[in-house]
Amino acid sequence: MLELQNEDLVNYTKKFKYSVPVRVYFADVDSFFVVHNIRYLYWIEFAREEYLINLMKDYKGKSDIYNFPLIVVHNSIDYYNPARYRDTLMIHSRISKIGDSSLHFENLVTRDNTIIAFSKAIMVKINPNSGKSESLPEEFKKIVNRFEGDEIIV
Repeated sequence: MLELQNEDLVNYTKKFKYSVPVRVYFADVDSFFVVHNIRYLYWIEFAREEYLINLMKDYKGKSDIYNFPLIVVHNSIDYYNPARYRDTLMIHSRISKIGDSSLHFENLVTRDNTIIAFSKAIMVKINPNSGKSESLPEEFKKIVNRFEGDEIIV
């Protein structure tokens, strides 16, 4: 679980070099106008996809992540504060660690200076023919390292 005071949030969010805004709509909330817990996973997946599309522009000049198959093998999420109908949230995404075939993502959901949720996910590159994991290309790892800087574990 992420242990941050709100005054530390500004410093912590500096680790995240990619963010996307999302708006909470009526379809996202329950009868109390609080966002349903599963909805966060959709927004986080959207943010990861946008992050990868942005990153892939530097990888062989393509932004097509469909030719770079990754599967989610782990997801965890901690909820801190409720998000409500009509809120505007920021979904911050980063790769915190690169393994041989895996990317470790962190996502922070915020509203203004309030932590709403924090998640971790692991995605693994697979060979589309065999369905088995395969090593991430070194060129791709270098692009991630350049983008994330000193904040990444390799």
